[in-house]
Amino acid sequence: MCDPELPGPHDEELNFMSRAIVHGIAVYKDNKRAATLEEDFLNALAGCVCLLSEGRHDCVKSILKDADHFTLLVILADHRMRSKNIYELVPVIADGNAVECLRKLTPNIIDRSLYLQLVDLGLDFPPVIEILARLVPLLPSTYIVPREFDLSCLISPLQGRGYSGRFQPPYSPWMFGEYFATTIYYLDHGAFDRLADKGSSRSFFDQILRFDEHDPDLWEDEEENWQFTVKRAKYYLEVLDALRAAAAPSQPGPEEVITELPTSDNWRGLARQRLRLIWHGFRGGMGSFWISGHMRKEDKARSGIEV
Repeated sequence: MCDPELPGPHDEELNFMSRAIVHGIAVYKDNKRAATLEEDFLNALAGCVCLLSEGRHDCVKSILKDADHFTLLVILADHRMRSKNIYELVPVIADGNAVECLRKLTPNIIDRSLYLQLVDLGLDFPPVIEILARLVPLLPSTYIVPREFDLSCLISPLQGRGYSGRFQPPYSPWMFGEYFATTIYYLDHGAFDRLADKGSSRSFFDQILRFDEHDPDLWEDEEENWQFTVKRAKYYLEVLDALRAAAAPSQPGPEEVITELPTSDNWRGLARQRLRLIWHGFRGGMGSFWISGHMRKEDKARSGIEV
């Protein structure tokens, strides 16, 4: 089943790992809210990671051949699966089918609350970010995210988590770079247009620029990728400024206001027009007393004048 240079696990062990993974997936489907995952299932996944580290990719593919790959990705996106190395399995699980896997995974991405956690002075990323980062190399250059792919929850995990000017390297700067770069990748591939509230993304791009002010200590290749991320953040801030300006209600300029006010040239004409309206109103109200300049007979009689 496997042909590595060093002795590896026996076929019986590989079959046991395969059955444990298939069974663990079935149990998860039956009860997704269970407090814990199957121990044999977790151990089998950990064994697969070890095999990958030894270069035994064929062994891992053989173990996973009967597993439901999509459901396995959903399980890896579960917060209970936080593990430093478990996500190395993502490229093997989604190999040759990354676009379809991401399409099916979309509802699980947009419905999850994401949080960054500090673990041993390092960053522990939400599982969804880990998965998205490892899917990037598998996607075609022309890839466009699905219509329902809303990353609103993904662009805000740093909000309210104590990130400020004092939260800076050496807190795994390359991991911040990976998180920002992964998100920018999907925004560039259609996710920005899918955001339910584009205005709320401003803080995310501001965070990138604030992080850049601390001059993160990165390797040369990481620095090149980071500068591209900063450039894209500035671009999206310009887009947000343009969208906000276009949505703002138009206000009359000074010239428009002045033309509506009376000037010295037309003030007299306006006054005469106003007086005419008042006079006509007065004449209309007095119509019952005056007819052609003469008092009516009933009015003369009432006043004691001989008719």
